[in-house]
Amino acid sequence: MKAILQRIEYNWWNFHIKVLDESQWIREVLPKVQAIWEMRDEATPYLVLSILGFPLGVLLGILSVYIN
Repeated sequence: MKAILQRIEYNWWNFHIKVLDESQWIREVLPKVQAIWEMRDEATPYLVLSILGFPLGVLLGILSVYIN
């Protein structure tokens, strides 16, 4: 039973390593994701402002419709 489980685990890892190694998409996207992750401190204030700005903009739009 242990040998069967080890074989399943080996096959699982072997498949995923092969997919990661042969995938052109991952080779192109991974450096971009890494760069985004490294710039997260720089982007955080802008993301927070955009998240807060959306509900305020919707509220102002609704109020302007009701007032006019």
